[in-house]
Amino acid sequence: MNWPEIRKQYPNKIVLVEARSVYLKGNKRVIEEMCVLENYENSREAWSGYKKFRFKLSGRELYLFHTSNAQINVDILFVKNYTKIKTQN
Repeated sequence: MNWPEIRKQYPNKIVLVEARSVYLKGNKRVIEEMCVLENYENSREAWSGYKKFRFKLSGRELYLFHTSNAQINVDILFVKNYTKIKTQN
């Protein structure tokens, strides 16, 4: 699914997604396709679900986004000897 489809199917929810089709554009990760693993009403549930799936699916690209956001942004921060992915939604 793409982001507009997810927003339509899960209005006003926090969704835990796995990125399926991703590419780099400058310092951003552009997620073209993703699948929704779970959806949540509040951030406490979402964080708990994220930790559960992160343990089960280590090595996969998982994100939490709120569907009230028209767009999702995943910035990559480069620091000497360390790379961090930062999401803004």
